[in-house]
Amino acid sequence: MDQIVALATPSVPGPLGIVRLSGPDLLSTFARVFSPFPESPIPRHAYLTSVVNPDGTPVDEGIVLYFRAPDSFTGEDVLELQMHGNPHSLRRIQSLLISLGARTAKPGEFSYRAFLHKKMTLLKAESLNRMIQAPSYQSYLQGLDNFLSPSDDPFSHLREDLVSLLAHFYVMVDHLDLPEEESPVLSDLLARMDQVIQKISAMVRDQRKGLKRRNGFTVALVGHPNSGKSSLFNRILGESRAIVSTIPGTTRDIIEGRYPTASGDVILLDTAGIRITDDPLEKEGIRMTKSLLKDISLVLFLRTPEDPSPVSLTHRGETLTVLNKSDLLSRGAAGRFLKDLSPGLSAVYPVSSKTGRGLPELLKAIGEQARLYYEGESGKSGGGASRVRLDLLLRFQRLMKSARLPLSRGQFLESLHGLEQMRLEWENLFGVVSHEEVYDRIFSTFCIGK
Repeated sequence: MDQIVALATPSVPGPLGIVRLSGPDLLSTFARVFSPFPESPIPRHAYLTSVVNPDGTPVDEGIVLYFRAPDSFTGEDVLELQMHGNPHSLRRIQSLLISLGARTAKPGEFSYRAFLHKKMTLLKAESLNRMIQAPSYQSYLQGLDNFLSPSDDPFSHLREDLVSLLAHFYVMVDHLDLPEEESPVLSDLLARMDQVIQKISAMVRDQRKGLKRRNGFTVALVGHPNSGKSSLFNRILGESRAIVSTIPGTTRDIIEGRYPTASGDVILLDTAGIRITDDPLEKEGIRMTKSLLKDISLVLFLRTPEDPSPVSLTHRGETLTVLNKSDLLSRGAAGRFLKDLSPGLSAVYPVSSKTGRGLPELLKAIGEQARLYYEGESGKSGGGASRVRLDLLLRFQRLMKSARLPLSRGQFLESLHGLEQMRLEWENLFGVVSHEEVYDRIFSTFCIGK
């Protein structure tokens, strides 16, 4: 493999910046950029040194650590440069290393190399990514739990089912002379396969539910054109992200922003105003808004004194009604207006995007909904959900059903071939499921060899 380099910290000013190299023959290629630096550095030992240009002028001073293959994150030689966190100096260091033969790593390539060198399974790699991308601490803990204790992962239990199933098949195929009381019969094998298929199907359902939760707590601003959705969006985020205009239909795409709460991130979405229109672009924006609602955690339905009529959209999840532009009403008029608006509604939040009045109360209500959402994560069976896991489960589901079909016709060898395909697939992704392990299961389960 070639030598790769990448920043391991964000390319923004900070106290520390880390540059990582991985690949073969790192010392012979890159040791020349460090001064001073020993000819044979001790692995995992920190060296204070300078990174220097070819002409000897310094670029930066920092700590360099050497990890010798295979005892590194990637399983290859690794050099980690801990430098000052100036983006310009870090980019200069990266360019210097590239000029000497390294190339910029692709996204996730360090973890991919760790997977290729058997330093981590696909599940551990996926759990690591979940930890990094987690929208809440609870979601982070779920990823950490799967990373530290892969044996507790539902996929590990599925592996045990596969080994057990293969053991029963081997007994049937390789030991047809067993006494009937010791030999699994066709109906028993079919029942075991059905149990595994049902388990996989349940895991698929959990993953699909969990995927929606993993994306984070989403809040959509929905209302008529000119109801102040974009103004409220900008006010909540504290920055001008969405275009604000008195021209109806200005927002035609979904605009996303994010802000933190004590429980986890709130993902705020500004949407197209709902109305009847002949404009094809505006129609598409409205269609996207309607399609979006089925996956939204919380919808803020905006109404105004200018147009207090409700939006003709339904949302099965949580909703809050917001009276925007409340600064257009005097306090007395606002009270009467809210009283007329409130029948049938549990609560209405008067807010002024212009002045910020009422915003703390609205943010508190959103924060409470976010708390309930993220606290509920720990009780969700799909908590460890990811697109990778769902795709793998769907593939295993197809393989298992394909293996069951010939067995229902009494074709043991054809069915075993299908299970072996699943074993090989599992082996490529998660680690070895050896024949020796299967035979160990046979001898521990049956009376063979007495």
